[in-house]
Amino acid sequence: DQVSRRVARAGLADQWDDLREYALLGGELLQTLWSDIADIDAIFGPLENLMVRSDILVPLASDPDEPRKEYLVPELLTKEPPITPEATQEFFFVFARKSALDRWVRDGKVSGEDCRKRSMLPPGLFSQ
Repeated sequence: DQVSRRVARAGLADQWDDLREYALLGGELLQTLWSDIADIDAIFGPLENLMVRSDILVPLASDPDEPRKEYLVPELLTKEPPITPEATQEFFFVFARKSALDRWVRDGKVSGEDCRKRSMLPPGLFSQ
């Protein structure tokens, strides 16, 4: 499809995977997806601001070692809690850049498997 080809040409397959798998939208990918909009340079800032104010995009704090912009896209997160065999369910929120989360997993502070299998977006956290 046309979007996949545009993403591949831009060399942003990893960011596309992050969007689909983790609901993380990289700034470079956003620019690429919007590149066919006329006068995008003139309207990018206001459009981005509107999407942030509307909770369509949630900017993630910058990692000093990684200056690129990144957003969480709440609508792409699952709304249902994961089904597990345990009688009780536990969940936690992790709002972090992928590099920070990878570091926490590497340091044993959080399990990457738990982040993947037990993540969800509770209703009401972001307005719809």
